[in-house]
Amino acid sequence: MKKSKVWAFALLTFIFQTLLYSNNILKNDFITYKAGLLINEISNEAKDKLDINIYTISSNEMLKPRSNLFEYLKSYENNMSKPYIAVIFIPRAKRVGVIPSSSELIKMYNSSEVKSAMIDVVASVDKNSLEDKYNIALVQGVSELADEIAKFKNIKMEKTIPNDTKNVISIFRYIVYVGTLLVLWIFLIQPFIRRRKHGK
Repeated sequence: MKKSKVWAFALLTFIFQTLLYSNNILKNDFITYKAGLLINEISNEAKDKLDINIYTISSNEMLKPRSNLFEYLKSYENNMSKPYIAVIFIPRAKRVGVIPSSSELIKMYNSSEVKSAMIDVVASVDKNSLEDKYNIALVQGVSELADEIAKFKNIKMEKTIPNDTKNVISIFRYIVYVGTLLVLWIFLIQPFIRRRKHGK
């Protein structure tokens, strides 16, 4: 009896996850349950508020060198509704793609920023496992994409996640900027003022 309950629960969990991921996550080779929830929450909010479908593809495939991601995406087109933007992450092939359904969508976001949000997570040195980094990277990429489109449309998102990596980089740049000004003040400007003051 207990075994049957366990199997029933496992089956229900599988069905739930399949339904959960069926709309926005087109391929799932490594996305965890928790990451899938976050991705779908952000994607659903993007659909409701921004009127744009955000699809995610996570794959462990080993693509051929210089494989065209536009061609790769065509095999999923029957499961996609326009307008859409697809976030593709294939770490084994070292490929990251952000592909829109039309050129009109490109002006709404910065593709390089979205990719950087993902790549920076994977490249970071921390205690997270590689699989965890892949999941965080996808969540961060989808979140960054939704935030940029929302900013373009002047709409506030509630489900997106702040890009901590970008914030750290901004803080670091600020520190470098302030440090540079301080060095200039100590070694150039202040001595110059003193010389002028003493008529030298």
